[in-house]
Amino acid sequence: MGQSDKQGSMESVKEGVRIMILYHATTPRKIERYLNTRAILAPVRGFDTLEAAEFWGRKTLRSKIVKFESDRVYKLPDHHNAYGRAFWAEENISEYEIMENRFFK
Repeated sequence: MGQSDKQGSMESVKEGVRIMILYHATTPRKIERYLNTRAILAPVRGFDTLEAAEFWGRKTLRSKIVKFESDRVYKLPDHHNAYGRAFWAEENISEYEIMENRFFK
C-alpha cells in the first residue's frame, strides 16, 4: 500500500503524485453526517499515524477513526502529539474507511 517513514506515517505514490494516508478522529454523530453528505467537507484534519489519532480521540472523546488518503495536505502548526504529526487536507473526502478507536473506553 505505502511506505512508512521513521515516525510510522504512510505515504504512497500514484501516477507520480505523493498521496498521504491520514487518520481523522470523530464522533458517531459526525459519522452520520459524513454518510448523509457522502463526504467529509474540507478542511479535514488528521494525523499521520493511527496511534496519534487514537490518542487524540481518547483525549477529546471521539470514538471513531476515519482513514483516508489525500494529495493536498498541509502540516498544522499545532495538534501534534508524541505519536504523530497533524495535517489538514484541502479537499472534500468522499472515499474513507471508518474504524473504532481501540483506546476509547
